[in-house]
Amino acid sequence: MAQESQDQAPPVVKLKSEKKATTLSLVGTLVPWALFLTFGLREGHGDEGAEDVLALLGFFAIPVGPSLGHFYAGATGRGLAGMGIRLVGLAAAIACGFAVDYNDGNSSLAFGLAVAGLGVTVVSSILDITRAKRSVQKYNLRASGKQMAVTPVVSLKTRTVGLQVQISF
Repeated sequence: MAQESQDQAPPVVKLKSEKKATTLSLVGTLVPWALFLTFGLREGHGDEGAEDVLALLGFFAIPVGPSLGHFYAGATGRGLAGMGIRLVGLAAAIACGFAVDYNDGNSSLAFGLAVAGLGVTVVSSILDITRAKRSVQKYNLRASGKQMAVTPVVSLKTRTVGLQVQISF
């Protein structure tokens, strides 16, 4: 009498979508900025409670939004690093913006640092949106059992520097 094989089929892993990760990061970036710019920079600021809440919600979501694609891909460390960079950029912009207001706009250094802080936030956002696709590719490689590693190699004997690529599947 034949016996069933004891070998179990490998579990089926659902691969993640690069397009979905990029879309999450893009929408997560644009919506907070739209809320903040629409409701935070309007005339008569402070008159409407609900609009102030939307402006604050948008402002506090600015660091989080671009990282959504990385969180979706399981790259939590990359997502948190991007959030940290954007938090530092926004904090610098706010602190320097207050310094400009306090000095009646005479501090060009504080203004420059405020612009630099906003620049760091915007550049970090763009990088996280564009790199979300790569985070999904890495996840999908790990999930399918395929791995690729690129490491630097230094040979003291021949005094050369190079890269080593290892692929396993």
